[in-house]
Amino acid sequence: LKLKLCVGHIAAALGACLSDLESRMPFPYDASYKSEDVVKLVNAIAPHWKTPAGQVPDLDVAKLYETLKRIVEQIRKVEKYETVDKDVQALLALATATSWFSEEQTTEIDEWLEEVASPEEEDWMKNFP
Repeated sequence: LKLKLCVGHIAAALGACLSDLESRMPFPYDASYKSEDVVKLVNAIAPHWKTPAGQVPDLDVAKLYETLKRIVEQIRKVEKYETVDKDVQALLALATATSWFSEEQTTEIDEWLEEVASPEEEDWMKNFP
């Protein structure tokens, strides 16, 4: 019984520690249009998306905006971008749902989201992964 209690306390402490680490994931400002980079950005934003910018550890809104912009510019260079990228959609939807960006930046992020959600091909749904 004592061993079970001890293991339970260790598991609870480990869970709290992991949760704390997740909430302090650094923002990968050097991210590019690679799946793992997009996922890292989503994971960095997600725990804080309802938190005011000034209360988010290590958040540099200007750098984050430039990172998002760079990713969208890289997508624009992809030849035959015909597949809807759900990870990028999630990233941009999460970013625009925060209160971190100026009105102008938020409008631009919304435009980027529309752009990546609407590939040129009319029958894009068949390509939806």
